[in-house]
Amino acid sequence: MQSKEIQKTAPSRVLRYHLGEPTPVLALAVHAGHEIRDELVPRMAVSEDLRLYEEDPLTDRFARKFPIAAWATASRFEVDLNREEEKAVYMTPDMAWGIHVWNDPPTPEMKKRSLDRWHEGQRFVDGLVDRAVGQFGYCILLDFHSYNYQRDKEVPDWWAEEKPAINLGTREAHPRFRKVLDAILEAFGRIEWDGRPVTVRENFPFKGGYVHRRQQARHPDRVLVPSIEMKKIFMNEKEGGFLEPGFPKLLDETVIAVSGVMEQLHELLPDLTGRIPLEWR
Repeated sequence: MQSKEIQKTAPSRVLRYHLGEPTPVLALAVHAGHEIRDELVPRMAVSEDLRLYEEDPLTDRFARKFPIAAWATASRFEVDLNREEEKAVYMTPDMAWGIHVWNDPPTPEMKKRSLDRWHEGQRFVDGLVDRAVGQFGYCILLDFHSYNYQRDKEVPDWWAEEKPAINLGTREAHPRFRKVLDAILEAFGRIEWDGRPVTVRENFPFKGGYVHRRQQARHPDRVLVPSIEMKKIFMNEKEGGFLEPGFPKLLDETVIAVSGVMEQLHELLPDLTGRIPLEWR
């Protein structure tokens, strides 16, 4: 794969992105960011470690394997690109898992600057999706996330509890994409972690967030946004340490699984036009 120049959205740089060969397949990691604007840092009550715990670290590395990808630079504690505008800035603990985010809440002007970044991010993703639909007739937006599974109690064995290693959120997906979703689920089921096949579920415990709903609503029968939620089996979720060399293996196997399905789209979606160039693998 050729290296791609990393760029930033303007003017606030809320997303980094790269644009490779034109393709109907896009990748996104809106919770990968950890940065907080300088004007907000002194006002925050939440610690950096707790922020990292609730963010989706390294999910940008999944997205960046694809030819066209965007990932957040801003922490979700500054502005959450995967929530509706009125919920995108966590002003009260009930908006942030009970976490007291602010010692001194943002002023209205500060909040507006955060929401300006939200609008910038949404416009950019809208534009990528619209361009793909215009060029190919459809778009698959891979929406990468991760989630904590030891929030309530310590789980010694990742496979010994009901939450899956990979959850595929498919809420409100158009029925015409059912074969694509089934193929992704089947491909995920062949991935191994720690010598065991990973557990895979659909819409448990997550069904997809705002980006998922927004983009599918904008082009109901032309856009599919599979929300790929990776259980944090690849890291110590409490302390933030990543498990090497296991993580690169999981990363590669996940990308290979998804890429294999994406290369079959001309067979899985015969009623839609376009075909992904094979050389980007």
